[in-house]
Amino acid sequence: MKYLILFLIFVVNVAYSAEFLVYAKEHYSYKENMNASEIKENKTHYKKGDIVLVYKDGTLKEKCVNSAFYFIKIESLSYADALIYMSELASTNLTEKEYDRKRKYHFDLDAFSQELKDQLEADREITITIAQLESNVVTKEE
Repeated sequence: MKYLILFLIFVVNVAYSAEFLVYAKEHYSYKENMNASEIKENKTHYKKGDIVLVYKDGTLKEKCVNSAFYFIKIESLSYADALIYMSELASTNLTEKEYDRKRKYHFDLDAFSQELKDQLEADREITITIAQLESNVVTKEE
């Protein structure tokens, strides 16, 4: 019986996935041709495709309907491995009172297939593979 329980724990832990909460749109203050002050202010905002949070499989139960977020689940990616995508860029020319929310990684949402884009718009969530994650996540410049 003890071995059966250990086996079940192992099987449950192998069938994991990570869940990403991703910012779905440009911040309302973003615009073309911003002046230096506006650029500095905009650095503190999430950008379209930024990974805001990473959750363990099954943590997010409610859909992100009518929100500024998408919910992207990655099959076969452990929570521990997913945490690398929460890395932040080094702060760039910000005072200590300001907070740079720029993540080192973000989803290139425009690079998704049209089918995935349509599903994201309709359902606000998708499930993708690790290969799709690797081909759609971009490392930002420092």
